[in-house]
Amino acid sequence: MSEQAVVLIVDDEEICLAITSEMVKKVGLPVLTARDGIEALSLYQQHGHEIGCVLMDIQMPRMDGIETFRHLKKLCEDVQVVITSGYLNSANQELLEPLNPAGYLKKPISFKNLSAMLMKCLSPAELLSREAEPANSPGPAADGGPNR
Repeated sequence: MSEQAVVLIVDDEEICLAITSEMVKKVGLPVLTARDGIEALSLYQQHGHEIGCVLMDIQMPRMDGIETFRHLKKLCEDVQVVITSGYLNSANQELLEPLNPAGYLKKPISFKNLSAMLMKCLSPAELLSREAEPANSPGPAADGGPNR
């Protein structure tokens, strides 16, 4: 059985992190958040085997999204990174092109576009919400707490 994918959201704007996190959770996926590239790399090193998709802003302090993407590629060549940006200029697009992003989402991100992008990036098994499993399978209790 494949594990449900975790979505890593990387953005220095607290409001963007909060809203995007809530939307991803509404899709039924667990979330990790980072406020810059350095935090994102640390989380990826710890949880890379669980992370199915990275939603990442370009402009961030300490380490921007493009540099972070380069480092993520060194950790995992097949990493699925979706660029989230309010404005993506041609210079940044040229820098991103060889990194082969999984997609682009323009800010403000709509729930419809986000859920469509996650469906494109993740396999059906990775998308499967544990709450959607049949009642006779082991999973979380109805209240979301442990059932053991």
